[in-house]
Formats: sequence, C-alpha cells, structure tokens
Amino acid sequence: MIDVRYQRGLHLPAHDLWLDPRDAKPFAFVSHAHSDHMARHAEVIASVGTARLMQARIGGERREHVLPFGERREFRDFAITLLPAGHIFGSAQAFIETDAGSLLYTGDFKLRPGLSAEPRWKLAGVGRCRGSRGPIPQTAKQRAFEENNPHAANCANGGIVAFQSVRLNFF
Repeated sequence: MIDVRYQRGLHLPAHDLWLDPRDAKPFAFVSHAHSDHMARHAEVIASVGTARLMQARIGGERREHVLPFGERREFRDFAITLLPAGHIFGSAQAFIETDAGSLLYTGDFKLRPGLSAEPRWKLAGVGRCRGSRGPIPQTAKQRAFEENNPHAANCANGGIVAFQSVRLNFF
C-alpha cells in the first residue's frame, strides 16, 4: 500500500517524493507551470514543456529530470511515467509504480480539449479514494470529471488519483 500524505502538496514519505508541493522541497514532481503547483525545489521531475516554463517563470538552479510523455524512468525505489493532462502546455499526469502499488496523479485537469495543451490520455484506474473522515467534498468540475472517468477519484485539494493500493492521510 502506498502511503500518501497531504501537507500543502501530496507527499509519498516512503519515497521522499512530493507531488505539486506549494513550498520548496528537496525532491518534487511538478505537474504544470502554474504558480500554485511549483516552487524553488532542489530537484524536480517535470515534462519538457513544464521544465521550460519553470525556467522562464522562476529561473534558478535545480536538478531537473525532464521526461518526455510516455517514457518510463526509474528513480531510487519507484518508476514514473508522465502522461499529458490536457490542462495547459506541458501539464502532466504522473503514473508512479512502486513495490507497494501504483498511483496515477494529476494536479489540474480540463474537461474539454485545450487549445495550447497536448491532448490528454484517458484515465484507467482501478479504485476510488476515500479519506479517513469519509468522502472528500467535491466541486461540480470534479464530479463531472469522475462521471467521465469513473475509476478516478478526488483527493486533496482538487488532485485526481487513480490507484490500486493507496492509504491517504490528511493533516
């Protein structure tokens, strides 16, 4: 089971990987180059488009792992494949595979095709996400997304996670 915690971004503590944290972290996946999804992280995983936009928007020095869509890359004790999210140019979903399970994360999404974004791929998940306090409140946009992608689930401030084996902790 993958342990996922929310602390101003999703954290996978067993892998010391952050997903879209709002504050600078040692190692983070950045789904897209909007200010509420990026910070001056020491090391990042990002798509080609997001990495270019990050350099233009926040500059600075960082170790970058720039992945093309569809390429599986091994890191420490997990593998990650980026898939287009369809939100803005460079926006990516992260399919993360570990010995404990797999997780598909996307920061933001758009229900209709974007004019500047790469076409999104259909989500294919295998479960639903529930917090320890019951279902997580959803916006109309998130409910519509779930109706169009029945195996996706809303987790933590608008992120979408499709999963096989995930434990979510909200602090």
